[in-house]
Amino acid sequence: MHFSLNVFALTLFFASLVIAGFAFVLVRQPTRAIRWFSALLFAIVVWTFFYGCQVASTTVPTVQLFMKLLYLGIAPLPFCIALFVINFVGKEKWLTPLTVGLLLVEPVVTLLLVWTSPWHDLYYQHPVVHLVEPVARISFERGPWYYVHFAYFYALLVGGNVLLLAHFRKADPLYRKQSLLIFASNFIPWGVNVLYFLGIRLPHGIDPTPYAFFCTVVLVSIGFLRFQLFDIVPVARGKMIEVMREGVLVLDRKGRIVDANPQLKAWVAPRTSPLIGQTLPDLFPGEAALHRLQTTRVDTTLPLTLTHGPTARYLEVIATPLREKGDVYGGQLLLFRDVTEQTVALEKLQEQAHELAALNQLKDRLFSIISHDLRSPMASLMSLINLAESDDVTDVELKLMMASLSQNVGYTMEMLENLLSWSKNQLKGDLFQPVTFELHSLARPILPLLEKKAHDKQITLHNRLAGNPRLRADKNMMDLVLRNLLSNAIKFCHSGGQVTLTAEVGDTHTTLCVRDTGIGIPAEVQPRLFGTHNISTKGTHNEKGTGLGLPLCREFVEKNGGMIWVESAPGQGSHFYFTIPNAVPESVVS
Repeated sequence: MHFSLNVFALTLFFASLVIAGFAFVLVRQPTRAIRWFSALLFAIVVWTFFYGCQVASTTVPTVQLFMKLLYLGIAPLPFCIALFVINFVGKEKWLTPLTVGLLLVEPVVTLLLVWTSPWHDLYYQHPVVHLVEPVARISFERGPWYYVHFAYFYALLVGGNVLLLAHFRKADPLYRKQSLLIFASNFIPWGVNVLYFLGIRLPHGIDPTPYAFFCTVVLVSIGFLRFQLFDIVPVARGKMIEVMREGVLVLDRKGRIVDANPQLKAWVAPRTSPLIGQTLPDLFPGEAALHRLQTTRVDTTLPLTLTHGPTARYLEVIATPLREKGDVYGGQLLLFRDVTEQTVALEKLQEQAHELAALNQLKDRLFSIISHDLRSPMASLMSLINLAESDDVTDVELKLMMASLSQNVGYTMEMLENLLSWSKNQLKGDLFQPVTFELHSLARPILPLLEKKAHDKQITLHNRLAGNPRLRADKNMMDLVLRNLLSNAIKFCHSGGQVTLTAEVGDTHTTLCVRDTGIGIPAEVQPRLFGTHNISTKGTHNEKGTGLGLPLCREFVEKNGGMIWVESAPGQGSHFYFTIPNAVPESVVS
């Protein structure tokens, strides 16, 4: 090979040496974007060096050889530019194996067509070598693939510049100088290349594009030293925002959404999409406090509840106005923190506090019952015993006193049974033991126990249980429920009243009804009957109670899978209903 060094060749060799040195410095950087920038520089080195060799060549074969070799740098150049820009602006997710493969197709085809052009003339046709002092150059007619490569080249270039421009507009002031420098550096050589394509060239037909690339490298070198161009890659902040567990939303001065991170999109995407361009009322309808942020424009913190999805999500919204130079309002930055766990835990604590307060109130009530209602009958019994021992009363007086004492002791026994049952149930010591039994076996032992109590008030008990279904429940619990309802019916009936027990057999449950002709219950009292805040009311003969019977009935019925309710009106008596599950036939079980 014979070369004739000239000023153009020497400057091209010098430029390729400088660019190669800078590429070797950058390739050691850990960031993927910088490495692709290094690959871009190495492609420029190949193009510049072999173009210098072509310019210095003195024979036609040598010129033709270096014409093919310089395309080792030209063909992959747009591919390297595309991958650098995509990594720089933080869009790595676009680079799937399929995308990268498609981007590589054109450079590979271009290289093959350039090296085999004499056989098909698809890339260039009729090449002519001009060996005119002081430089050698080659001219040719452009083939069809030349225009394909040109379109591919500038399509990636324009797309890259659009991404860089969009990134520059959204960049933090800390990064704007870096972004602007890269944008300008990317634009300069391609502007010069367009001029070359239009026929505007250096003397002797020299392509000015490699020199423009050299100027670009000089600019980037200044940025590397002056602005620490690649020490803080602009995509770092974007990456941090993307991986944050908090949601981030950015509004412009008109209240339109201009950016949102993936976390926020994941929370609200089921409700609306896309987010960009929408407003807070579009995204969160009905949240008036959140909508007012656009007018208040002050730092504030607001609660927000998202109700879409299987469970509610509780968020804390921290709003910060964005100010431009001169304190001009530029928009809002909203940070959404998920406080669901803390909110649910706080609600549980408040619920437990309410339950504890109710239990304390009930405890005080129990102590009052024990100290008063248990003490009075015991005191009466002690007084009667003392009188009997001192012989201060006659037998007739003693019998009269015994009748009253017997009634008080009966009330006390009933109260003790309810207290013990309630205590066992509250302390989780009352085991749930369902068995299968017939309805009559439940009602038959209870009615005789209450006949004397009903007889003393001249009240008639009626057993109207027509059927005898088999039931499945805890029999001891159902026994207590039925006794309490029948006892209450007698308690609130006047003399001459009636208490009736009926049952209706359903497909899955049997409904029992205790109906009386008593004083009835006002509508405003009925919702409190089965709660622990129910207050005991004296009967028609001043019979006492604890107020625990009906709440205990509700707990026992519900524990057995049934329901309990009342229908009543003042002066019209009461109907108390409760259901018991039917036993499953053995044939069905088997």
